[in-house]
Amino acid sequence: MPADFQGVAREEWESMRDLMKPAGMWSATYQATISMYCEATARYHEAQLKVAELGLAIETENGVKRNPFAVELHKAKEQRMKLLVELGMTPSSRNRVSAKPEDKGDDPLLGLVV
Repeated sequence: MPADFQGVAREEWESMRDLMKPAGMWSATYQATISMYCEATARYHEAQLKVAELGLAIETENGVKRNPFAVELHKAKEQRMKLLVELGMTPSSRNRVSAKPEDKGDDPLLGLVV
């Protein structure tokens, strides 16, 4: 895990590790993509909180404008989705994943990623 990860990014890293490692998908080749995904998730969470607080539009001197955090929320959402596809973590991208877990055990989530 990158040393500077805190809060949501750290939690997401640990969640991804707990999901991908038993599925045989936790390797150095995934680390950069997982880092970017965790960073995007942290930005998404932060923007989501700000949009909930301020709304989709804000009043300015020049009238009502779109909340800049709403724009960031949308960008982070798109980036997260693209990275999930790269990691084979969406229904349509699962067919590309060739990693084989050693043992699926009784965890139903592991069947989703392989």
